[in-house]
Amino acid sequence: NDKSRAQVSILRDLYGKLLKEVSQSKEYRLLIDLQGRAESNEICIPDSIYGSMIRNLGNFNKIDAACELFEKAVEGKGTKAGLVTFEEGSCVLSVKGDWKRSVMLLQNMMELGIEPTMSVYGNIFSAFYRGGQLEGSMRLLI
Repeated sequence: NDKSRAQVSILRDLYGKLLKEVSQSKEYRLLIDLQGRAESNEICIPDSIYGSMIRNLGNFNKIDAACELFEKAVEGKGTKAGLVTFEEGSCVLSVKGDWKRSVMLLQNMMELGIEPTMSVYGNIFSAFYRGGQLEGSMRLLI
């Protein structure tokens, strides 16, 4: 009914705002808990908020947690990964030097029909470099 849809819409907006605020604090454990609750209640987290969560976990040097959230977004658990999520995910993978996941990120983007930006390509090249795979990054250019 219309009242139930309105309540769900309000709840999604509140969760989104709460997740964004918490992601900008140092309470990353609370952020992960809230994300899990949103997912278990089938609340879709907007791409921009997911991207913000990933970026801020990376800023707090919680790279593994940021990668975990990114992977959940790509799997479609609780969100539909969009350009912002992929840009932030590529940045975190770059910091980690995780070139293998960076290649998977690029493949996922292409499968979803999302055009990689220069930022994404730059982050992927950086992941190859930090991962000691400079030759592999050159193959991306070919």
